[in-house]
Amino acid sequence: MENMTAFSAFERFSRFFCDLFSRPGLLDGADCRQSHKDYIPKYYRHFFGPEIDPLSSRHLKWYRRLTPLLSLPRGSSILDYGGGYGMDTIFLASLGFNMFFYEITAHHIAAARWFADCFSRSFGQIPIRFVLTGTDPAPRGLDAVLLDEVAHHIEPAGRAFETAAEILRPGGCLFLLEPNFFCPAVQVYLFKLRGFRTVETHVDEETGEHYQWGNEHIRPIPTWNRLAASAGFGFKQADFLIPWFARGSGPAPSRLRRSLERLPIARDLLASSVTLEYIRL
Repeated sequence: MENMTAFSAFERFSRFFCDLFSRPGLLDGADCRQSHKDYIPKYYRHFFGPEIDPLSSRHLKWYRRLTPLLSLPRGSSILDYGGGYGMDTIFLASLGFNMFFYEITAHHIAAARWFADCFSRSFGQIPIRFVLTGTDPAPRGLDAVLLDEVAHHIEPAGRAFETAAEILRPGGCLFLLEPNFFCPAVQVYLFKLRGFRTVETHVDEETGEHYQWGNEHIRPIPTWNRLAASAGFGFKQADFLIPWFARGSGPAPSRLRRSLERLPIARDLLASSVTLEYIRL
C-alpha cells in the first residue's frame, strides 16, 4: 500500500474516532475501571471530539512519526509495546499489519479491545491479538516492535530493548519513537511537567510492590543507541520531525522542512521528536 493510500486510511481512522468521541456514553460497556473511562477522553482531548479537525497539525505529526513503519510489507507482524489504549495498533491493523497489543494492565487491554471492536463493526475485522504482560505468553519471531513514547517510562530502560530482542526474529526491526532530547522547546515543556525528577517510585495497586517509573525520562540518541546495542541491536537510521507551523491537509512536508530535518544541528535543535530504527542482529 502506497503512503497516500495509507494516509487516506489514517484520515478515515481519525474521522471515525472524532465521531466516536463525540457520542455520549463513551466506553459504556467496556470492561475497564471507571477511572480509565474518565481519563481517556481527557487524554485524547486534542485528537478526538466534536470540535477537532481530524487532520490538524497534531494528527499530521502523529502520522508522520509512524511513516517509517509503513515501509514494512503488509502482513508483517508488529508488537505495539505498551500500546496505551490501542490507537496505533488499530490504525496499523487497518492497513493489514498483523498486530499484537502488549500492555501491563487488564484495564488498558479492555479499553483497547473496546475501541478495536467499535472500529471493526464499521470497517470489518482487523488483525489484533491482545497480550497481557506477565499473564499471556509473549509472542516470538515477530517482524517488528513499536515503542511509541514508552521507553522513557521504563526503568531501567534497557529492559524494553531486552524484551524486544526476545520477541523479534533475527533481522527484525525495532522502532523507537521518542521526544528529541536536544530540542530546547521539548526540554522546557518537560521541565514544567516534572522538574528534575526523572525517576519515581510507584506502588502496584494489585500487589502492593514498589517499582521504578520513568517520569518522562528522555535520553539523547547516543544513549538510546548504547542501550539498543547492549541488547543485540544494530542502528539503522533516525528520522527527525520538525512540527512547528505545519500546514496543509497532506502528510508530505515542504522541501524546506524536509531539508532542515536532514541537516545536523538544525534538526537537533528544531525537531520535537525522532523515530529511531534498529535491526536485531
